[in-house]
Amino acid sequence: MTDGFVAYLYYLPKCRASYVSVLTIVAFSLERYLAICHPLHLYAMAGLRRALKIVAGLWLFSLVSASPFAWYTTVSYHDYPPGSGNASSESAFCAMLELPSWFLCELSSLLFFILPGLIILCLYVRMGLRISMANSTN
Repeated sequence: MTDGFVAYLYYLPKCRASYVSVLTIVAFSLERYLAICHPLHLYAMAGLRRALKIVAGLWLFSLVSASPFAWYTTVSYHDYPPGSGNASSESAFCAMLELPSWFLCELSSLLFFILPGLIILCLYVRMGLRISMANSTN
């Protein structure tokens, strides 16, 4: 049980940090989009409380999303000499050697790589179109 808990504590912050970084970039992009395309709407919603709620929500969502990966991460050992069956305690490493289900990695890739990339792409295209239309009318 101790090894599993150590692996959980080792992997959870790493995975959560990756997830929250991507989500924070999406949140900043959305704020930029609102500032450029809907400035009055953003002004009505602006405030420190709103920003804190968004950041807390991103961290909580990242923590929940990273938990399955951390849960299935275990401490493994290499045999020394190789093939002897004697696990060397100095060779301990944390890894998810067996996936519990096939869709865990695919869902993670979709939610934290493909979908955020598409959202950011759409937001910046719309911002670019808005800026180019504003420049062409002036």
